[in-house]
Amino acid sequence: YPLSLMLDRSLGAELPPIFTKSELIKIVEEHSQSDDSDVETDELQIVEHALMFGDKLIEDTMTPRSVIKSIQQDEILSPEVMNELHESGFSRFPVYKESPEDIVGTLFIHDLVDLKDKTKVKDAMSKKVYFVNEKQKLDHVLNAFFKTKHHWFIVVNEFSEVVGLITIEDIIEEILGKQIMDEFDQYEDLRAVALQKAPKHTQNI
Repeated sequence: YPLSLMLDRSLGAELPPIFTKSELIKIVEEHSQSDDSDVETDELQIVEHALMFGDKLIEDTMTPRSVIKSIQQDEILSPEVMNELHESGFSRFPVYKESPEDIVGTLFIHDLVDLKDKTKVKDAMSKKVYFVNEKQKLDHVLNAFFKTKHHWFIVVNEFSEVVGLITIEDIIEEILGKQIMDEFDQYEDLRAVALQKAPKHTQNI
C-alpha cells in the first residue's frame, strides 16, 4: 500500500478519500444491511469496537482495586491459604512487600500446583511488574503489552497510588465486545462486582 500510494502521487493519480472513524463505521453498517452483504453481525461489532477502543482510557476498562485480592510476599502458601486463593475466583494476585502500594511481583494460580510445603509467596511468584497510568488510552497499553510481552499491568493514578490492574484480556474484550473467562476465573465482570461492593452514598437536598 505505501508503494502504490507513492506511485499514485508521482503519477498524479487521484488519491482515495480519507474517512473518519464514524464514517467508516457507518459505511460498514450500511454495507451489512445490504441484501448482497456478506458482513455478519459479529463482524460488524468487532469492526466498531476495534475502531473505537483506542479512544477509551485505562480507568474505564481496568479492574478496580476494591476487588483485587493481593498477598504479602512472606506469607506461607499453606493448604488453607491456597484454598482461599482458589476460592477467590481470581487467576492472578499482585504480591506486595510491606504494604499493598508496594507491589513486587505476581502470583499465578496455576503456579500453585505441586508446591512444596512451607513455600513462601516470594519463592513462587513472578518478579516482573509493570505500571501504567489510569489516564493513558487503551491503544497505549496494548502497544506496551506487545513491547514488554507481559499480560497485565498495575494501574496507578497521578500520585502513583495503586488504583487497579489491566490485562491483555481486557483489551481483547473491548475489541470483541465480549467477556473472556479462563478456567480459573469465577467472575465475568469484575467492574460490576466492584460497583456492587461500593458503599452506597445518599445526598439530601
